[in-house]
Amino acid sequence: MQLPWKVNITKEDIVLEVGPGAYPYYRSDVYIDKFDPNEDVALEQFGGKRLDNSKEIPHYVTKDGTFPFKDKAFDYVICSHVLEHVPKDAINLLMEEMNRVSKRGYIEFPSIFFESIYNYDVHLNILDYFEDTIYLLDKKDTNFHMMKPFTDMIIKSRKLWKGFEKINRPLMAVGFEWRGNIPMIKIVNQEEFLEIINKKYFDNVERIEAYDFNWFQKKLFRLKEKMYKHNSIDIKSIEK
Repeated sequence: MQLPWKVNITKEDIVLEVGPGAYPYYRSDVYIDKFDPNEDVALEQFGGKRLDNSKEIPHYVTKDGTFPFKDKAFDYVICSHVLEHVPKDAINLLMEEMNRVSKRGYIEFPSIFFESIYNYDVHLNILDYFEDTIYLLDKKDTNFHMMKPFTDMIIKSRKLWKGFEKINRPLMAVGFEWRGNIPMIKIVNQEEFLEIINKKYFDNVERIEAYDFNWFQKKLFRLKEKMYKHNSIDIKSIEK
């Protein structure tokens, strides 16, 4: 998660994280993923390494896309850097299930700027969020493949860019909270997506939040991280 200061969770909230990968959020109480952490799949699907679940947080695996939880079993659901991995024909079911099992939540995914720099093969989609709508563009419907020789070279030297990424996190990711109902997701073509990007970032430049993560916000988040711990869950209370 690149923008943790946007997440608002109380001590009492029961939190589900969808697709925690190797770097789950510290307040997540339950995990659910498409992959078992021990499966023989590309480590890029987990963020470069396998999940260390030494806290023994309940971990569920879904193979058909449905969640084995009761309606509104959770107060909050986190879906961070997952949507870019999901085939477009499966994404509506994922959104419906998150909406069904939780009252509110947080969604985050790489920005168009991040994808333009790195263009990871495991990222199937390019996404953005504008005026209460999530826009999804399937990479197969773009010319991104033409940049691959250059983006492969940049990926190999990514550690040199880490400082830039940390300073400019809001340029690297898009994140927002939702309450009640998840925003609509709209699948678009390349021309439509570029039109949305132009409206969001260039027709109104002040929308860009490049420096909204100040020193005070960072200190406050680190304090919350130390104070709040995940809750122990009676799994019978959340399962169908």
